[in-house]
Amino acid sequence: MSDVTADARRLRWRLRRPGRPRIGARIGPLTRRALTAGAIALAVAGLVCTITAVVSDGRAVGAFGASTAAAAVLALLLRQTWVGRTMPSPTGRDGLMAAGLTWVAASLFASIPLLLSGSFPRVADAIFEGTSGITTTGATALVEVDGQPNAVLLWRSLTHWIGGIGIVVLLVAIAPAAGGAARRVLLGETSRVQEETVAPQMRDTARITALIYLTVTGIALVALLLVGLSPWEAVNHAMSVASTGGFSTRTASAGGFESVSVEIALTVLMLASGVSYVIWWRLVTGRGLGIHGVELRSYVVFVIG
Repeated sequence: MSDVTADARRLRWRLRRPGRPRIGARIGPLTRRALTAGAIALAVAGLVCTITAVVSDGRAVGAFGASTAAAAVLALLLRQTWVGRTMPSPTGRDGLMAAGLTWVAASLFASIPLLLSGSFPRVADAIFEGTSGITTTGATALVEVDGQPNAVLLWRSLTHWIGGIGIVVLLVAIAPAAGGAARRVLLGETSRVQEETVAPQMRDTARITALIYLTVTGIALVALLLVGLSPWEAVNHAMSVASTGGFSTRTASAGGFESVSVEIALTVLMLASGVSYVIWWRLVTGRGLGIHGVELRSYVVFVIG
C-alpha cells in the first residue's frame, strides 16, 4: 500500500469519527431556520419588484415572478425541516454558520433575477451585483444604470436594504431557539450594535435595532422628498442611504440630479446612518454617550479629515 493511499484512509477515518460530523451534517436546525428567514425576506422583496414591473414598465416581470416563486417554495421546503422539532442547544459555531451561510445563500439568490432579466448577461456580473447589494458594498457591474427596468433598479435598492437589516431579521427568527448563539451572531456579524447591547434579551435588541433602522429609512425618505426628489427616486435612495450602501437609480449617482441640496441631504443622511445604533439609542433615551463618545468623535474627525 502506498503512503498516499494510507494517508487518504486515515484522513477519511478521522472525518468519520464521532464528534467530527461531515460538513453536510453540520447544517443544523438553527442554520435551516436562518435560511428560511432569508428566503422569506427575498420572496417578499421579489413580490414587490414583480408588482412594480407589472404596474410600471412591464419589463422583467417573468424574471422576478419566477424568482419570487422559487424563493417562496424554498422557504416552505426549508421550514418543513425544522418546524415542530426539538432543537438541540446551539453552540457559537452554529450561530456563526447560520449567519455566514445565510449571507452567502442570499447573495447568490439575489443574482438570479438580475441574470434572468437580461440586465446582466454574464453570470459573474450578476453574482457580483447581488453580492454587492446584500453586503451593502455598493459597487456595481452596470455601465449604464439609466434605462434599466424599474424592477431591476428597485431590486438593487431592496438588496441593500435587506442587507442592512438582514442580521436583525435573522436574529428575530433564530433568537427563541438560539440562546447564547444569537448573541454571538449579533456581536460577530454586525457593526451596528456592539458588545453593549440596547436591551438585555437578544430578541428585544433586534427589535429595537429594527425600529431604529425603519426610523432612519423613514427620515431619509421624507428628507429626500423635501429636497425635490420624486417618490420613486426618494424610495430607492432612502433604502440605499439607510443601509449605507450606495446604489443609485442614476448612472451618475447623486451627481445625476444636478442639485446641491440633494447631494447635501444624501451626504448628511449617509453620515448619520453610519453612526453606531448603540450611540443613537443612548442619545434618544438620554443615557449619554459614555465610552462611546470617543468612538463618535473619532468618526467625525475621520470623516472631516
